[in-house]
Amino acid sequence: MRTRACLLCEYAELLSSGRPCLVGPVEYVTPSAYPCPFPPLTVAIQFEYDPPEGGARASMEAIFQNQDGGNLVTVCANRELPVCDGPIPGYCWWIFTMSNTVLIPAPGTYRFDLGVNGQSVGAERIVFRDVR
Repeated sequence: MRTRACLLCEYAELLSSGRPCLVGPVEYVTPSAYPCPFPPLTVAIQFEYDPPEGGARASMEAIFQNQDGGNLVTVCANRELPVCDGPIPGYCWWIFTMSNTVLIPAPGTYRFDLGVNGQSVGAERIVFRDVR
């Protein structure tokens, strides 16, 4: 399993088709002052997995880390991966809101470490810029 995409968006949800609706992807965050609460944004992560993994339970974890690698907050979810259609890899989205979950002390590069079933499957950085 691996991470195909990890996006910070103004809004995201899954449609009834299972496809994501991603609104306002964010490349960086520029708050009006520090420290600041994590802004009202949504995290959308797409995972790709091999056909034999389809139908299995997956324990997903996103660890938000500060610039020194210290853990600030961990978000977890458990779900069953959809069964794959033949030899084609499977894909699933995990969408969650991070609003006000953690206080950002200063500008810099923070990151999400992403894991499934205890294995690292990717990471994504989030840049908090200097105050406007």
